[in-house]
Amino acid sequence: MAVEESGLEDLKAQLKKSQANLLADQSTYQRVYTASLVPGVIADNDVVQWAQTVETDRQDINALMKRVNAKDHELSMRKEELAAKVRAFENFADFASYLDISAPFNGYVTERRMHVGSFCGPDGTGAYPPICRIKQLDLLRIVAPVPEIDTAGVVVGSEVEFTVSSFPGKRFVGTVARISNNLDKATRTMPVELNFLNPKYDILPGMFCKVYWPTRRKESSLFVPISSVISTPLDTYVCKVIGDRVEWVSVRKGQVMGDLVEVFGRLSEGDLVARNGSEELQNQSQVTPVKVALPTTDKAL
Repeated sequence: MAVEESGLEDLKAQLKKSQANLLADQSTYQRVYTASLVPGVIADNDVVQWAQTVETDRQDINALMKRVNAKDHELSMRKEELAAKVRAFENFADFASYLDISAPFNGYVTERRMHVGSFCGPDGTGAYPPICRIKQLDLLRIVAPVPEIDTAGVVVGSEVEFTVSSFPGKRFVGTVARISNNLDKATRTMPVELNFLNPKYDILPGMFCKVYWPTRRKESSLFVPISSVISTPLDTYVCKVIGDRVEWVSVRKGQVMGDLVEVFGRLSEGDLVARNGSEELQNQSQVTPVKVALPTTDKAL
């Protein structure tokens, strides 16, 4: 393309030179013709020669103008061809870019279903399976089903410990990242997603883990010794001691923490209950209470 443009510029320079020659020859011809009007000053042959020279210059200019126009048209055609080739290359590049499949994240190819020469389909299902599967290993997501009774204490950002069978005795720590806020009707559990940073790739996707879910209450709750709670087919209660009298107080059991169990009912912090509850302690029976020390908790009866 540069050579063609250079050739066009050369032709334009020749055209300008020929036009300058024509102007000079026309000026000379006019002077010679004027002088020839005086008899004996200029020979008639000289006038004819200068007239022919002017006509030759005009023909040369016309020929050069045709060559310039032809060259300019040829250069325009070459530019259009080049532009068409550039567009064709860009279209091919766009088409070729579809052959490069980029993963949306960094990871490892954990499953490879196709090899060189395999036929790939458009949808990745049925007869056209996915080419491969890539999994992110440095950030794992653990979905833990939290029982309905513990859903109120789930807090985003809290840390949760878990273990896997490949590292017995070692506890890993994940962080609550997302809460589904929806209960599974069949299991009465709420899926909660934990994020676990896995820079050493100790944990692999698909492993089963045991989650040590920390139960929390939005409000303070009470704990009593497990032996204080009496369960019968008709009721679950504790023996509350008021003065020297026993009163049966119906309760509902919650979480177990060591030797203590969480209870809900008509009880308050500081109430006295029988440590070893028994059906033999009849309601409204008279007793002599003796206080004993209990395991340390935040709220224990």
